[in-house]
Formats: sequence, C-alpha cells, structure tokens
Amino acid sequence: MTDVKISQLRKSYGIQTALHGLDIEMESGEFVVLVGPSGCGKSTLLRMIAGLESITSGTIAFAGRVVNNIAAKDRDIAMVFQNYALYPHMTVRENMGFSLKLRDVGEAERNASVEAAAKSLGLGHLLDRYPRQLSGGQRQRVAMGRAVVRKPALFLFDEPLSNLDAKLRVQMRTEIKQMHKRVKATMIYVTHDQVEAMTMGDRIVVMRDGRVEQVGKPIELYDRPVNEFVAGFLGSPSMNFIEGTLGEDRQSVVLSDGSRVYLPCAVGGAAGQPVKLGLRPEELQPSDRGLSFEIDVIEPTGAETIVMLRNPALIGEASLCLLLRERYDLSPGQAITIAPKPGSGHVFDAESGNRLLPDRVVEIAKVALR
Repeated sequence: MTDVKISQLRKSYGIQTALHGLDIEMESGEFVVLVGPSGCGKSTLLRMIAGLESITSGTIAFAGRVVNNIAAKDRDIAMVFQNYALYPHMTVRENMGFSLKLRDVGEAERNASVEAAAKSLGLGHLLDRYPRQLSGGQRQRVAMGRAVVRKPALFLFDEPLSNLDAKLRVQMRTEIKQMHKRVKATMIYVTHDQVEAMTMGDRIVVMRDGRVEQVGKPIELYDRPVNEFVAGFLGSPSMNFIEGTLGEDRQSVVLSDGSRVYLPCAVGGAAGQPVKLGLRPEELQPSDRGLSFEIDVIEPTGAETIVMLRNPALIGEASLCLLLRERYDLSPGQAITIAPKPGSGHVFDAESGNRLLPDRVVEIAKVALR
C-alpha cells in the first residue's frame, strides 16, 4: 500500500492546457474515483500517475517519494484498461503470470500466485483457455487477475467496465470492491459514470475542464455539493434546477410565476439575488399545495417511477424530473401539483454557480476568519 500526493500538477500540449495545477492527496489503502465528463482530464491524470504521460510542472509522489522522472515499469503499479489488453496467443494462466515471468519468478511460485488470484476471481476453471474463448466479463477478470498477481503498491483502473453490459457492470463493480477489500491496496479508478463513482469510491474527485471541483466522500458530495456543476453531475436522475430570486427572508426562493419555495434554513446571500433552486427528483412529492405541472412522460422501472413534468411558464422548454418510490395512478397530460419534501433544497448563485451556504455555516466561517 502507498499514499499518493499530487502537488500543483499541470499538463500542457503546446498552448492547450489539459490540467491546471491540481492538488490531490490519496491515503494509503484508499479507493479513490476520478469522475467527470469527457475531456475533463481524468484519464490524462491517471496516465501521468502511471508514468505514461510526461509532466509539464508540479509533482507526483508515492509514499513521499517523487516519481516524476521514474519510468512506468519502476513505479510498482498495475493498470487495468478499458479494452482488457490481453495477449491473444497466451492462455489465461500465461496472461496472468506474464509480468511475474518477466521478473524471473520461478514457475512453481508463479503458478501458485496465478492460481490463488484465479480462485479469488472465479477463474480457476478457465486457466487453460485463450482470450477469444472468454466472455467480456471473464476477460476483464483476467485483466484484474494479471494486476493482482503482481502485488503492486498501487492499482490504476481506466474505465474498465465501459465495454460491459449493464447487468455485468453491476456485478463487476461488486467484484472490484471485494478485490480491494482483500488486497487492501491503494486504488485509483477513472470513470465518467457517476453511479460507478458513488457506489465504489471511498472518496470521489469530481473534475471539470482540467480542474478539481470537489473532493469528498460520496454522500458528502451528494448532500453538500459545492456548486451547481457537482450537484447536477452526481445523482441519477440528475438534480432539477429552477431559476428564481432569493426571498427577503433568505429562507425562500421566489420563482418566476411568483410562487415561493421555502428552504430548510436561511442561506447566505442578498435578498433579491438571482439564484437557482436545486431539487433532487427524489426530494419532490405529489401534494395538495405546491407547484403546478403537467405530466409529459412516465418511465416505470419497477421499484421506481420516473415522471417528467412540464411547465413552460416556470421552467421554459426544460423538463422537471420527479422520482416516485410509491405507486400512483398517473397518465401523460394529467395535471399534478408537487412540493419539496421537508428539509430538502439547495440554492446556487445564478452567476457563479456556487452553493449558498446555510447562515450558521456562514457565521462560523466569519468567526474563523477573525
């Protein structure tokens, strides 16, 4: 196991800057997920940690040792790729043990390591097959097993589940977490899928345009996003945003049609300030009093029902998403009134996108600055 410290890390390609002075610390044995939309720099960062990309400036340190000028093969890492990267002419056994063979590990020790890893990953009966004889999930397990047998200080995963079907992705998420629990190594996992990030990571690093937006535990980021981007990116279905202004009491948001939505507590900001009210789909419920909408589309999933709502006067041509875990008799075109559940709601400054903090937090911050 090893900790990783990234300090003022920058990556430029000519005049194009891909990473803008990142500072991230990862604890030994932690499972850290780098998540963000395509082009945010997460894969570039992973490749720099692996030693596959040069560093423009800044440092990467493993257990206090700066590795900027250390070759990838000497960094004691193992990487699992999206496309498996298996040798087609080698059996599963040979693929998994190849790195040990390169290190001149004896055949008996090599086979023992391979068989132990294969057993833990459910590959024991497949050791003599070739990659072409395996399913996608089995190939990905082989790629994971190849990494495990090396017993590296650091595991790197570059979107390893992107090529799998939905059911298999769920299964493989569980298997990777179980593997982390067994080997107790530091793991860094790159994905654009926020569900993978939420379900797998001890901590999540949310990135956008080569910058870190927020770092924290999954529930912390979900419940207390620092800005509109993080709030909208994490969560499926994603958070709803409704434009309005901050009420004179700073504990309500006045919407464009004059209706008012009350917040759990007063927030920092000025009365009349343009804001966006953030409401997660599961934080809304049908109500006798509240906001009026028309049902546009109903998407039953079995355990839940996703309902898309329209109100052009309130939200323009956008749709508002309602997630119901109870069964209701609803149909498209039907009028419905909804209201936030008690204690729900986030407020973001319309210009900067930053979350307006509860007044109590604002006061604590002011005291800390004195």
